[in-house]
Amino acid sequence: MIEGAGLTGPLKSLASQSQVISLTDARVQLRLGVQSLLTEHNKKLLEERISGWLGRPFRVEFLAGTVEAGSTVADAERRKKEAERRELIEKFKSDPVVQEIVRLFNGKIDEDSIRPLTPEEMAEKD
Repeated sequence: MIEGAGLTGPLKSLASQSQVISLTDARVQLRLGVQSLLTEHNKKLLEERISGWLGRPFRVEFLAGTVEAGSTVADAERRKKEAERRELIEKFKSDPVVQEIVRLFNGKIDEDSIRPLTPEEMAEKD
């Protein structure tokens, strides 16, 4: 939703550092630990951006309180990226060609060098 609505800058940060308490087709409840961000102005900006993206009215409700560790949108995104990275590394390491090259050259795989192909690199393959 953050990417789809094109949230950037402070609005993206606000949404990313929030804990989603509930989410429906028409409304989201967000808990924020920083009281100063719980403004009517920020609420309206989020509602406008998300409503515009969805093409229908969408309500945002802010709740003040302690945000549970590891429960923010940013935390969930970080976990997703880490899982995708682990999956990429495992796929690479289990590839028969890679395994054969490692065996032939008595090599080791530098996991830090493994990355997904860029769109440009994908186009070059075709």
